[in-house]
Amino acid sequence: MHPNSTTRARGSTEGTKGPILYNECPRQMLKQFQYISVQLNLFTNQHQTKLQALSLSLKHCQPVPS
Repeated sequence: MHPNSTTRARGSTEGTKGPILYNECPRQMLKQFQYISVQLNLFTNQHQTKLQALSLSLKHCQPVPS
């Protein structure tokens, strides 16, 4: 019975910490999201130029019959 009561007490302290962590969570997610969107923009821009070059070179090729 004693181990259960200690785990219950520990759980209640975690419960009080919960909201603080929850408030910190959106901020962290926003940072992560901003980082990912910046990386994605760079990635897209690089591939945009590569795709444009590829489409220009493909214009010289004969279309493959489907």
